Amino acid sequence: MLNLQKTINKVKSLKSLSYTYHSTKKNPLSEGDTNFTSMRCLLKFGAHGSLKQKRDEALSDKGKPQFEVVLRNDTLYQLDLEDSTYSFHVKPEADQVNQGMMSVIEQIRYALEKNRTNIFQKKDTIINGLNCSYFFIKAFDEMINGRHDFTYDYIAINKTTYLPVFYKEIGAGIAEKGGHTIGRLTFFEKAYFSNIKINRAIPAEALNFDLASFSLPNKQLLTEGSQAPALKLKNLQGVDVPLANFNNKVLLIAFSATDCAANALANPALNRISKKYASSNFLIVSIYTSEAAEKVAKYKAANKLALPAYIGNLQTKKAFKTVGTPTFYIVDKNGVVIKSISGYYDELEKECSEQIEAALNK
Repeated sequence: MLNLQKTINKVKSLKSLSYTYHSTKKNPLSEGDTNFTSMRCLLKFGAHGSLKQKRDEALSDKGKPQFEVVLRNDTLYQLDLEDSTYSFHVKPEADQVNQGMMSVIEQIRYALEKNRTNIFQKKDTIINGLNCSYFFIKAFDEMINGRHDFTYDYIAINKTTYLPVFYKEIGAGIAEKGGHTIGRLTFFEKAYFSNIKINRAIPAEALNFDLASFSLPNKQLLTEGSQAPALKLKNLQGVDVPLANFNNKVLLIAFSATDCAANALANPALNRISKKYASSNFLIVSIYTSEAAEKVAKYKAANKLALPAYIGNLQTKKAFKTVGTPTFYIVDKNGVVIKSISGYYDELEKECSEQIEAALNK
């Protein structure tokens, strides 16, 4: 356990830290779907290792910045570089601030304080040419109603710097969202930390950003009674969908995401609604604006979605004033929005069915 305690002591002495972070994470809601993330991270510390400023920059596969997370003046800013919007949290919680390497270090701290008997030192290993101590931590390990629910962490600590260079987490358990059970999910994530620089000077401009070029995200759905925007979409084969496919039909437009737990709760209801009104002049239009068609196809198969899925873009998202996912609109045969819904709740299926039937009977 000595090297793990040295990790905690090391962080307490840091003035600054920069590193690159590469992670591989399986989507627990979509079998076969794996997400790859690269980030450049800059951090400045105060007394006793308290994090005072930071900038995390997420990169695309081609190295283009996609979003940033910036901490300054006790406020955490999340900047979406694709649609130029931002959100912020004043005096954020530790789990909002501690991401990447700092999240791993926080898990080490917790294990040393609360769970020391479930820390096991394994045989030393080499990660990217670095001699490392290797640890296995049973963060959670219980039999619940005959099921083995667990979270296991594997951490490699550089024997010279005492900082993490590799992290892996695997687990399984019952997942819930808003008091609703999604089901038993399995989890897998691994991450490598490289280009680690300790106590190097970080210029002030490297942590600055111009908030004037960003705006707060939309919080107001399309109003009921307004005309719905045109549905300019592609199918999963990348072919433009004719606008005529949606004309003179009652539509349930559902904006979805493959990594959204609330969407997973709504999927069975969408399947039932689709089947119930299959012979009617009705169509569910399930739209994904942030994922590639390949990911959506895997998600459809994993969740047994028996309804068509379409690919939108940033303009689609803005035109329909979506507020997170899921967002639902029921549109009548004349293209008028008759119901706007944000999120999943118990009465969703019942209320949608009532509105659909009323529109079909007009």
